[in-house]
Amino acid sequence: MKVEIPVNIGKDTKQIVIVLNVVPDDGGERRGVVGVAEKWLKDFLDAGRGEQLASECIEKAKQAGISEKTLRKAKKRLGVQSGKIGNHPVCEWSWKMVNTEITHGTHGQ
Repeated sequence: MKVEIPVNIGKDTKQIVIVLNVVPDDGGERRGVVGVAEKWLKDFLDAGRGEQLASECIEKAKQAGISEKTLRKAKKRLGVQSGKIGNHPVCEWSWKMVNTEITHGTHGQ
């Protein structure tokens, strides 16, 4: 939703544009930016048969407007596990969905 608010600054009136990300109440699913990130991460991991490279998750989330900090909160709430793919010195981290239910941690972490 986009809201434009006129603000008087001295003799000038400026328009301030506020963009709100509103997630509709969908019967109990989490709302807010972390809730959106949880849904995005679950869908992204499901598209990769439950596992994706961590670097891909982070990059694609940034492209979708989700910060790495928010994505990591969503990862923790979903119970997504990290693991290494490959052998030292050439290895990469992956994220894997271990369950399909959203864990209900405390809000505000």
